[in-house]
Amino acid sequence: PNWKFKCEDEVRSSPRIQDGVLYIGSYDHNVYALDAEDGSFIWKFATKGGIASTPCLYQDLLLIGSEDSKLYAISKRLGTQVWRFEAGGRIRSSAQVEYGHC
Repeated sequence: PNWKFKCEDEVRSSPRIQDGVLYIGSYDHNVYALDAEDGSFIWKFATKGGIASTPCLYQDLLLIGSEDSKLYAISKRLGTQVWRFEAGGRIRSSAQVEYGHC
């Protein structure tokens, strides 16, 4: 491996890479943004449940579901919440955007 990054629990999703940044969710309740070249930490965003879904990158947003029953829209640049949607149960599937709708 070129680099390693240690998080607090297992990774159950696939990463997404855009503009040199790797985005990945972990079952430690965090979404991480890492430099794809050297694995250095950029930011993390905490949810209240494990993350098993793969991030969806759309415009300036990262969309990801959590086992806390919420779909989060996170600023890719800042790692802060832009909005969230509460579903009726755990979100384990990966979001997709088509025609401007998630």
